[in-house]
Amino acid sequence: MVCLIRFLVNPMLTVLLEKLISPKAYFMPEDKIRELRHKAIIEAHKYHYGNNKYYREYCESKGIGLSITPSDFPKLLIPDSVFKSYPMDFPEQDIPAFAKWLQYISSVSIPQDLSSSTGTLEEMLNEFYKRDILLGFSSGTSGRMTFLPRDKQTRENLVKSYVSTVDAHVKLDKGNTYFVLSIPEESYLQIAWNGKNVSNALSPGKAYFAMKHLKADFIRIRTGKLKNFKERVIKGLSNLLAPRIQKKAEELTIKYLRQLKDKKLVFLAPPYMIASVARKIIERGIDVKLHPESIITSTGGFKGRTPIEQEEMYRLIKEAFGLDKHRYPDLYGMTESNSIAMECLEGLHKHFPPWIEPILLDENMEPIEPDGKVTGQYGFLEPSILSYPGFILTGDRLTVNWDGCDACNRNTPIIEKIERMPTVEGRGCSGVLARTVGAQI
Repeated sequence: MVCLIRFLVNPMLTVLLEKLISPKAYFMPEDKIRELRHKAIIEAHKYHYGNNKYYREYCESKGIGLSITPSDFPKLLIPDSVFKSYPMDFPEQDIPAFAKWLQYISSVSIPQDLSSSTGTLEEMLNEFYKRDILLGFSSGTSGRMTFLPRDKQTRENLVKSYVSTVDAHVKLDKGNTYFVLSIPEESYLQIAWNGKNVSNALSPGKAYFAMKHLKADFIRIRTGKLKNFKERVIKGLSNLLAPRIQKKAEELTIKYLRQLKDKKLVFLAPPYMIASVARKIIERGIDVKLHPESIITSTGGFKGRTPIEQEEMYRLIKEAFGLDKHRYPDLYGMTESNSIAMECLEGLHKHFPPWIEPILLDENMEPIEPDGKVTGQYGFLEPSILSYPGFILTGDRLTVNWDGCDACNRNTPIIEKIERMPTVEGRGCSGVLARTVGAQI
């Protein structure tokens, strides 16, 4: 039996994160940023080892104790499936058991004085949030939602991470830049929470949303397990409703873009929606030529939809919005992470944030030497996540160029290709949006 001795966050970790999570860190010498990152990971490991029962058991099963060195880093990676391993199909029907499971995988205190059950999943998530735990979620095709607990400090670190990445890549007129976001304004879907809070940090009160509220129960019914016959009927009806939701979101997006076309703005949407909006603008002959310092950015890929060739996307963006490809950086992130990899405007290469330690594993689950261009299963160590271990083995297969980008002076490795591992389900917040609000394009 594992007995935990609660560890407070070491002030050294706080100082290290302060230095790491900064736009300046992208341009620091590689050896310096590596030294800071490795120290932060070691301190984060000690914190989670002392506060997280699951993580400590996991480490001990691999012969890892409190003290580690960088050679131990690959052994710290926990499978992302852990966050959907709760022992019931519908957590809102047995909240005490769900909260007990959540405490097992968490490094912060999880409230246990909740209702025994709630009528809806949304109501349960509201109860946790009122007690300062955000249960952001995503879902894969298996229908089992991933729940990630984030306390206040972890949420603050997330916003700071996103803002630092944006600041390292784009010169925004903060406070005066508008955001047009094709995501829900109110939702516990992690991509929605991130978009709302990061845009508010960059330009308070200047965000326009294409959707108002997307409830967790609607997403579960559309993408996940069903409780009863009534929900099967609702899912059938939702198949008719979803295309209308997407159409309404696209029309509202076009309306906002027309209103703000002379303003500096950031337009964020899944790529399939950017393409659909652009085609409608072109077909209708609408003038939506954006301010030349505007940015269009996408995340999540096409997630089951017919992909659009990159050059065709560039053509649509140029014809519809008047922006060239260097104003269209793509993003790569996931629910389990507190950060995003963003393409630089110079070379359109996705740069790892300097506060993340990427690890690639071969088919034998052995670490691949970080040298040159290599492909492997992606894992990452992210010390800024305090509410659960941010040491995650994902189901993605990446091709990484450790030599970095030859078009800019950021000193971080770049991602050249993103795939899913064979037999691993499709996933991600954008994938949830794709399956929830739209038909195939």
